[in-house]
Amino acid sequence: MASRADCMQSLQNAGLTAQEAQDVVNDIERQVTGGRPGGTPNPTQAMANRIRKQAENARRQAEVQKRQAAINIIRRDQLNSFIASVQAEGGTALDALNARLVGSGKNLSGGRDSAARTANSLKALWSGSIAKELDALGVVPLLKKDRHFGDQVMIEMIEPGRTGDKAARQTADVFSRHLEEWRLRCNEAGADIGKLRNYAPQSHDSLKLRRAGMQAWIDYIAPRLDWEKTFPDTDPAKIPDILAEIYQEITTGIRAKDSVRDDTPYRNPMNMAANLAKERSLFFKDGQAAVEYQRQFSDGTIVDAVLRRLDSSARKLGLMQTFGPNPENMIQSILREQLQTVRDNPKLAESMRKAWTPDKTGWLANRYKVLAGETGTPENVTVARVTSVMRNITSMAKLGGAVLSSFADIGVKLAAARHSGESWLGQWRNAFAMRFERFQGEDRVELGRSLGVYVNGLLGEIFNRFDMTDAVNGTMSRWMNTFFRLSGLEGWTEAHKAAYAYYLSSRMARNAGTDFAKLNPDYRRVLEKEGMADYWSLMKLMAEEVDGERYVVPQNAMNLPEAELLRFLTPELQAAPADPAKLAEWREARANALNRIRRDVQTKTMGYIADELSYAVLEPDAKVRASMYQGTKPGSVAGEVLRFALQFKAFPVTYMQRIMNEARWQRASVQQKGGYSSVFDRHRITDDVPGIVQFFLITTVLGYFSMMAKDLTKGRTPRDVTHNPVGVTTAAILQGGGLGIVGDFLMGETDRFGNQAAANLVGPALTNATKLANVTGNLFQGEFGAAGEIGIRALWDNTPFINLWYTRMGLDYLIQYHLREMMSPGTLKKSERKMKKEMNQTYLKIGGLDLTPSHVVKRGGGFR
Repeated sequence: MASRADCMQSLQNAGLTAQEAQDVVNDIERQVTGGRPGGTPNPTQAMANRIRKQAENARRQAEVQKRQAAINIIRRDQLNSFIASVQAEGGTALDALNARLVGSGKNLSGGRDSAARTANSLKALWSGSIAKELDALGVVPLLKKDRHFGDQVMIEMIEPGRTGDKAARQTADVFSRHLEEWRLRCNEAGADIGKLRNYAPQSHDSLKLRRAGMQAWIDYIAPRLDWEKTFPDTDPAKIPDILAEIYQEITTGIRAKDSVRDDTPYRNPMNMAANLAKERSLFFKDGQAAVEYQRQFSDGTIVDAVLRRLDSSARKLGLMQTFGPNPENMIQSILREQLQTVRDNPKLAESMRKAWTPDKTGWLANRYKVLAGETGTPENVTVARVTSVMRNITSMAKLGGAVLSSFADIGVKLAAARHSGESWLGQWRNAFAMRFERFQGEDRVELGRSLGVYVNGLLGEIFNRFDMTDAVNGTMSRWMNTFFRLSGLEGWTEAHKAAYAYYLSSRMARNAGTDFAKLNPDYRRVLEKEGMADYWSLMKLMAEEVDGERYVVPQNAMNLPEAELLRFLTPELQAAPADPAKLAEWREARANALNRIRRDVQTKTMGYIADELSYAVLEPDAKVRASMYQGTKPGSVAGEVLRFALQFKAFPVTYMQRIMNEARWQRASVQQKGGYSSVFDRHRITDDVPGIVQFFLITTVLGYFSMMAKDLTKGRTPRDVTHNPVGVTTAAILQGGGLGIVGDFLMGETDRFGNQAAANLVGPALTNATKLANVTGNLFQGEFGAAGEIGIRALWDNTPFINLWYTRMGLDYLIQYHLREMMSPGTLKKSERKMKKEMNQTYLKIGGLDLTPSHVVKRGGGFR
């Protein structure tokens, strides 16, 4: 038998390094002694198998690198072509990169066709499809409320047929099929992810892992893992070290190799496709082991785990499909190349350098980091989780009346419809088609799911419309979803989304037979910005009838006939090769290309609907998150300061970026191509005077209605316009314009949440701190009644679920007013006099019932 040295020499002769050869020999020795499960006592066979497998891996890696290089060439050519078109319209390379990354607000052809839009499109397609299939199976209530059923689904994903539960088996098939689609799409974009057979993703609660400790976690998970699947061809002695690295990644968000820093600020950009292939998947030895782990260390259900995987995948796919397998490297390479072309323009060159610095800061880099998910990983998991819970509790305490602040959605929808060329009457019909859409029958709901709506209440999260949340665990997420459903915000938002999605889809179907050049000029310009011009002729083939009306359904792109797609094929694939030996390969390549075109049509169509929907029902996007948080991470000092200070500011910032900055009141065809020179550019007003007049009149009226609704739910008369016409009108403009907090406190010392106006500039956390300071100050001065009254109000204002707009007034009269009077007799009359003096408001009188608190509650507490 060959000696150890002979084996090592043979392996090195075959091309392995000395270290690799040593690892192989060590592995073979363990197999001979039976130290590796399933090992063979035949060292020669083991060596042959090992060398053959390494050769196969080397060949596969070479093929992957070749494919990635080809994809990079194609993506680079597409990006260069787009940059040239943007420059021809008066923009810059930075405008083009921003447009392809997160979408541009400037009037640029293809300016909305971005990686962010692709990600949103994929999420809408996947979530809509999952929601529709789960709803058809009737398992949604079980997944939401029955933990045992979720466990059965996970077992079925790992051990098909194990439970004998038909519904669990069908649900597992739905999840596994979508995960497989994610794998195939990632591989097509440049990754090399092996097929995940009998696999169920896990979500991990980092705090549970930290409380257990690394060694306890390793001891718990190691015997439950399938080593052959999880650690193929790995030295068993190294598995504890690998598990320690996985533990570090879960609990800190930092991979072991990322913790070592160069002395230079420059670093090699991450190959996203390669990292996707290298991400470790934990395969459990059976379904029961996976369930045990989930109950011990997870922060959610199998639904949470699947949706998180698909959400993360959609973002990365959006980037790779736009910028290639290594998006970061592609962007930096283009910036370096473009810098050489603007050397005679120092101002533009400096703008490029600041947009993406060597240490990856700058506004463009921040937008990339948000989209890539780099700013979502906490720097300190414990701090991030604790502070996130604090902010989320504050959200539930303060936003019980958020739906009343949402009346401006109607005005925003009007602006979106007018921008795309809708008639005046058409705008109003569409704007008020809201809640009734929900009751149009199952076919309409199913259509909505195909358009990416009616899924938030089923699967996702609705609460980040008015707040930026992060590091929300499964329990908190469910509490917040419940709260916003009870508040009415979920129903309001989904009804608005559904109405506008139906409108967008039906309008496409109505116009699909019209030549693109003959479309309404505003509508045509919107479609050009969305990158839909090339595919417009296909829309008529994707339309279907629902309840007597035709709609374009993105999923129907997968049924487009081959004859309609031939013009999109490359010349090499349009005509069959003369060599019969190459015919089979040509047919396979042609079929794959046709399917890619179908998927591209599907993604772009859904992307158009999702993107235009984001202008009609405003929600914070990657651009807003980058502007607000400046690339900081939760759990860091700077990140937490910004997140506390900017709580409740996400919607106003979104409104400023989407509506004000883009002059969204204008018709699309009259806007300046390449964008406006500044926010003070007169063309923002003069290019479409009727548009700006109509927009601000409507939003002002809606703002006043919102203020009036909130006053009525408090039992107060509406604000008197004649008492302070300028102040009330200004507040109504700001309330209807997305700046409700500012609009409210302009009318008095406090805002709609009862907070000091100045404290709003640094967030509600400081507001609560100032109230605590007031309580402490009163106690030191011996004013115990005043301290108690302030404390009662603070506690009442910061307790979730008691401030819902339809319950708050009743609870005030039943409990709060009595407690305040008990603590500080006469405080109610004092508050009433102050309200009358500052805003000329009184409380309602309904018939013989006077709702003035001091008329209902006796001095010192108790009913009169």
